[in-house]
Amino acid sequence: MVLKGSYCFRQLVIMVLLSLLYSSCHKENDALPVLEPLFFNPLVTYGIITDQDSNFYETVTIGEQVWMAENLKTNIFNDSTLIPEVTDNEEWFNLKTPGFCWYENRDSIYKDVCGGLYNWYAVNTKKLCPLGWHVPSKEDWATLINYLGDDSSGVKIREVGDAHWHPSDVIGTNESGFTAVSNGLRWFNGFKGYGFRAAWWTSSEYDSSNAYIYNLRYDFTYVGWATFSKESGNSIRCIKNSPKNK
Repeated sequence: MVLKGSYCFRQLVIMVLLSLLYSSCHKENDALPVLEPLFFNPLVTYGIITDQDSNFYETVTIGEQVWMAENLKTNIFNDSTLIPEVTDNEEWFNLKTPGFCWYENRDSIYKDVCGGLYNWYAVNTKKLCPLGWHVPSKEDWATLINYLGDDSSGVKIREVGDAHWHPSDVIGTNESGFTAVSNGLRWFNGFKGYGFRAAWWTSSEYDSSNAYIYNLRYDFTYVGWATFSKESGNSIRCIKNSPKNK
């Protein structure tokens, strides 16, 4: 009986210790990351704009274009209607209508730094950007990259430092003032890529299932384009309408 009681006591102690360890790990894993604020180029003169959701954005002139220097973070179209927020992966995967979300569905962490992730159906409404602005076309992006130089365009738009990028041998200068941060994306099986890539929709359609994006990897010096499924979730940079494109 003594041996049995001793065994039970030891098992009880082990269970208590495991419970305490699990509780400690659980709390640690539940601790949410805190992202540092965006670091704009102090040598660049920025403007400011407000969207339909009362969010403020820095803006920057690059060549003859005026861009937002931050990713779009509205949940309202410019006609004051709500953009449906979709958190469930299966629902997102099957969506053929406008939708948006925050990275990992955590607006309190990612909204101010990374902005929202939108599917291309939201882009195609032409109501995402503030009035007088639009989602850039493939040609708009090409103009930006040609102005900055193809081989070094990624370095020139990337935020300085590794606060929002995985460390690599590529160091951003942000001399353009664009202030690109790694924002990740939403794919069919969930969220991925934060720290490793930035991806922005264009308004340009490739075919019935895909549209063009421009993206920047943490270890690339240039900005490249690709085609992505319209159901994927990517970031938006708005560009101001030119006199010929009002």
